[in-house]
Amino acid sequence: LVRGDAAAASLPVRLEMPQTLGDWRVDEAISAPWKPEYIGAAAQQARVYRSAQGMVGLHVAYYRGQSESAKLISSVNQIVTTRDDDWNTVARGHAVAPVDGQPQSFQFTRLLGAERTIGGQRAHLTVWRLFWVGGQLTDNEYLAKAHEVWLRMRGEADDGAAVMLYSIDRDSAAADRLLAGFVTAHFGSLQQSLARARDQR
Repeated sequence: LVRGDAAAASLPVRLEMPQTLGDWRVDEAISAPWKPEYIGAAAQQARVYRSAQGMVGLHVAYYRGQSESAKLISSVNQIVTTRDDDWNTVARGHAVAPVDGQPQSFQFTRLLGAERTIGGQRAHLTVWRLFWVGGQLTDNEYLAKAHEVWLRMRGEADDGAAVMLYSIDRDSAAADRLLAGFVTAHFGSLQQSLARARDQR
């Protein structure tokens, strides 16, 4: 039962992202090369998926019972912070891929490793991010915040999450193709996991 009262908001989040997604399986031997900063998240989970197509990383920051010190949409939550010396932001923009048959926009950030190496070269990372709020998807912070306010006005749960997918491919176009294919095939399953975390309260 989804409830918007304080008792429900205080319950721990049971977030469990899939171990397998079609041909993609979590590779426990690989540690995530990057971690965003999301302050006060009720739960965070990272996965690195592998298939014959390559590698896709996933990081989810999940919020419940939000407050001034712990909220999904906040200037303190960043893909890369000014204190992170490992990564430099080199480009930002928007990418589109189908989710449940409808075009969905994602924010993308391209990162270049300052000194970190992958395969003897400076690391490249392409991160796609969007927000899941009450089952709705958007890559726009203002729309995500507006939906949170609407949920609270209706007395509904304020659960929300930042969902970030990334590729380490040095070729930006190839990274975007890989992430688009992954999103098209499997983002629906990721949404189901988020919905279960919301509903198990």
